[in-house]
Order: sequence, then structure tokens, then C-alpha cells
Amino acid sequence: MVIAYGTGQNFNAGIVCTDDELPFPYPYVLVKVTTWVNMQVEEELPTLEVHYPDMPPVQLDRDTMTTWRQLASFLGQPIPFFPPLLRRRDLLEQWRPGAVSAVALPVVPDHDVAALYTTAAMENDPNSVVARTLIDLGHARLGASIRHTEAAVAEIEKLDVDYCLTIAARPATVIDRGYDDRRVPEQDRRAAWMDLFHRTDELAAECVDIGYVLDSCRCFPYTHIASFHNDELQRFRDDLGHSVVHEWLATLQPSLRTAGHQRIEDRRSTDRFRYLEDPATGAPVVEQTSAYGLGVTRVVTLIPERLPTTDDLAVVILEGTAWVRTTSGTLYLMPVPEHVSGHAWGYGGTGPGALAATIETLLEDITAPGKRHELGTAISSLTKHATGDGIMLDRATLIAAKRKPIRWDRY
Repeated sequence: MVIAYGTGQNFNAGIVCTDDELPFPYPYVLVKVTTWVNMQVEEELPTLEVHYPDMPPVQLDRDTMTTWRQLASFLGQPIPFFPPLLRRRDLLEQWRPGAVSAVALPVVPDHDVAALYTTAAMENDPNSVVARTLIDLGHARLGASIRHTEAAVAEIEKLDVDYCLTIAARPATVIDRGYDDRRVPEQDRRAAWMDLFHRTDELAAECVDIGYVLDSCRCFPYTHIASFHNDELQRFRDDLGHSVVHEWLATLQPSLRTAGHQRIEDRRSTDRFRYLEDPATGAPVVEQTSAYGLGVTRVVTLIPERLPTTDDLAVVILEGTAWVRTTSGTLYLMPVPEHVSGHAWGYGGTGPGALAATIETLLEDITAPGKRHELGTAISSLTKHATGDGIMLDRATLIAAKRKPIRWDRY
């Protein structure tokens, strides 16, 4: 009989059997447990799954299930336990009975942080804002994975089950487990992500993808997507005397394909892509054109987290999304608050409330980010009753609405 650890998602132990005396009908068996938290070794019945060569697993009947104690007793040795974030293929295949616990870095869920460290290492200046930001993000997420893995090991160890389970792998603690990426000043992190968004290499694009998942866009220059489909563009052109969307489209400039463009392009589409840039904010824009000669099908862009201007807000325009025109005449997509999917108006709800709160914030500070809904924002009386597209709210109207007493019975 030869015992080795098998590969497979969520598998805790694997057995390769060469002894005909084993009570399994086929030579490939994996032991799977649905949870490791508070696992009661005597009561929990692991699921045995038969693996045919080159075939999907087949779960055995309930009658074939056994306890960890029974399985370990029959095999004459404890069953190996790998914490969830240490179920790496190399560790699984290298394990052998009696081996000491492997010590390795746990994986970071959802993404491999190697791109962060590789990009940081390629920087000419090891102390650049990009290098420090990426290293700190990688350290913070690795630290979280280490803490999670240590908790998994501690949960098993406190059960005192050495007679039937052995810890096959433990986390390496090569970095400060409490590392906080906020040690890099916010303004430096913002500068780093702005730099990465405008790079054209694949590593930068991978870093941006990782940042979206692991950093929650906290310091990204662009946080939300705005999309205009062909039917909308046609409707704006036909129904409105002047369309700000088409005005904005006319200002766009050609661009190389950057990490920002890769973030918003539809890689599954058969459309042709043209890469553009909003000169007012540097935001990436992707224009999709039908591969079948049907013209432009969609225009996609990223909305700036903050407006790069010191000019006052002059007009708010509601057309497809919310727009801001400043006193200099420049047109911007209005920032969207964190945890809000996009701007909305024309009904009584949190969407118009968030829009009103953002407008009120921009009246006071044009460089501020979008603001979450606050109950009782006076400008909500405008945003919740506005309907359709092409609506313009000038500064005087907005300030007058802001100064009116709040009618609580209307909220």
C-alpha cells in the first residue's frame, strides 16, 4: 500500500492504493470534508469520492462513509490535513507519510500577488510610489492569508486529534502579519495607481485587476464605469437639441491601449475596439464598433473618483448619467459615491439621494469625491422629481434648493 496526497479543490486527504486488501472498489480515493471549522472528528463523516483514471469523481454511497478515527486506524497512520490556503499542487504532490509539516506561503484568495512584487522589482527607483504601494498591498494581503491559515491550524490543534490527523503544512511568517498598507500615505498611493492605469504593459494591467479585488479601489483614480449603448447615443442625438454625451465624445483623443483600457474592454466581444482618452481627466475610453458593419455599438469609460479642477460647479446635466460643467466650460462625468452603482434620478430612493448629496458636496468643494446618501438633503427635492434626459440644473437653482427648509414629510 502506498499513500500520497491527492490533488483537487477542497480535498483534505488523498489515498493512492496498491493493496487489494483495502475496502475501496477503485484505486483512487480522495477524502473530502465540507468544513474544517469546529470539526468534530468523531462525529463528522468525511465524504469518500472515487476517482477513476481520467474521469470525474464519483461520490460513494453513504454506507461507505467512515469517521476520521476509523480511517486513520485502518490505514495505520494519521490522515494529512492541509489548511485551505496551503492546498497548493506542489505541496500536495510532495507529501509523504511521516513527513514533517511543510512550511510555505499561503495563497492569496482570488489573485496571485506575484505581479505586484514583480512590477515593484522592475521599478528603476526601489523607493518609488509605485514600488512602495505594490509591496505594501502584497504584504498586507499575504499577512491576512497567514493569519487565516494560522487560525485553521489552531482550530485543528485544539481538538487534540494527533491520533488521526497530522498537520501537513503550516504558514511561513516571513512578513509582519499585521502589516497595514495605509503606512504609505494616501496621496502616494493615489499617484501610484494613476501611474499604473496609464501604463501599456500587461503587468500593470494585472496589478490594476488585483488592486480592484484586493484594495477595493480605495485609492484608484477611476472607480465606476459609464457605458453608452448605440440606442442611447441615437436617442440623445434625435431627442435633445444639444447632447452633452455627443459633446463629450467630440473631445476624446486617440490613445494607446493602457491598463485602464484593459479594465473596461469586453474581451469576449467580436467588436473592434478603438482606444481613446478623455483629455480633461485622463480617463480611458473604449469605443466598440460592430464587426458586421453596424457602426458603433457601445462607448465605455471610467468615471474619475475626483475632478481635477479648481473651477466652481456651474451646471449639473442629467443625460445618461450625471455630468458637471464648470465655470470654465469644461465638461466632466460626475464622481460616483463609493458603494453606489451609479447616478440615478426621477424617484424617491437612495439613488437620487446619493446624487443630491454628491451635488451638494461639489458645490462646496469641486475636488471632493462622491458622497453617500444623507437623509434630508434639500437638493433631493430636485433629483427625485427630475425625469428623462437633458435636464440642466444651474448653480443658482441648486444653491436656492439647498437653502430651502427640509420638508421631512417628503422623504
